[in-house]
Amino acid sequence: MNTKVTGTNLQATLKAAQDGDARAQGTIGLAYLEGTVTVHDFDLALKWSTLAAKQGDPQGEANMGALYYHGWGMDRDWNAAARWYQRAADQGFVDGLYNLGVLTQNGHGIKRDAAQAAALYRAAAEQGHRFGQNNIGHLLETGSGVEQVAEAAKWYQKAANQNLAVAQRNLANLYAAGSGVKKDLTMAATWYLVAQHNGDEDAADGLKPVVAELTPEQTAEAEAAAKQWLQKARQ
Repeated sequence: MNTKVTGTNLQATLKAAQDGDARAQGTIGLAYLEGTVTVHDFDLALKWSTLAAKQGDPQGEANMGALYYHGWGMDRDWNAAARWYQRAADQGFVDGLYNLGVLTQNGHGIKRDAAQAAALYRAAAEQGHRFGQNNIGHLLETGSGVEQVAEAAKWYQKAANQNLAVAQRNLANLYAAGSGVKKDLTMAATWYLVAQHNGDEDAADGLKPVVAELTPEQTAEAEAAAKQWLQKARQ
């Protein structure tokens, strides 16, 4: 796993990249790609990611996938994106696994295959990737490639615990419906409130009918639980 660039290690990482270290090159490429610490610079992201990828660095390969997928600094090419993400995924690299799953689920640059997308999301999820956890949860819930709602709830919970708003709303939906978990409207309201606070635009639509069925005491309990969860998440 490549080390993230921070303000304290930027110069040392850049020096290592200039000296030919593939992991450092991939890390610097990601920093330019994301605009973290350094500015957004897709030309420099391409430069360093290409050097890293040529040496087989999975972060560099995943960076190349992102550049081609989004058309950042180049023409968009989903086929090329899929090839680069595949190389990173073949090394078990979490961002490669997740992003190849997205392409496979949608048929972008690679044959659409819901079951294979689920396998890729699961592999990413097992490494703690919160979007992978949410997406395997969604496929499990909807039966796209697999179907097991109770397991979907477990993955939503993992992603929700990492403060992913869409997973928090998805988990709330299951508690509201009693699908895959025991029906618990207070718990549903708690997660809707957390998701809403975190910017999920659809959480309010789920919250309204749930609150309508709660007593004032239960609503206050959900509000207190959501507040407590958010305070803990900020620590």
